[in-house]
Amino acid sequence: MNCPAIEVTDNMHKENCWVSLKDNPIFLLKGTPCKVKHIFCTYLKEVKHPKALSILHVAPKRRVIDWGTRENFTDCKFFAMRHMEAYVGSNKPFNCGFNKQES
Repeated sequence: MNCPAIEVTDNMHKENCWVSLKDNPIFLLKGTPCKVKHIFCTYLKEVKHPKALSILHVAPKRRVIDWGTRENFTDCKFFAMRHMEAYVGSNKPFNCGFNKQES
């Protein structure tokens, strides 16, 4: 919370990504990361957290990863668990131990 940022790490290759970063004033038209941000900011405002407004103005950004998959639509849960284990909240590239897929 010291340097507010919202990073989306998706196992799908950037050309095949289904995760929409679309924001919209109408909740149902927001992409999933923007919906999560909206709910989180609503909670922060409710508990009067001092960072609530600064996070509200942060746009989610997709983190580019070398190990994005092009055809694996079934193992997302495993990718998500490994990403959570390996990510340390830094701007530096992080390595989850996955092999880079060839184009």
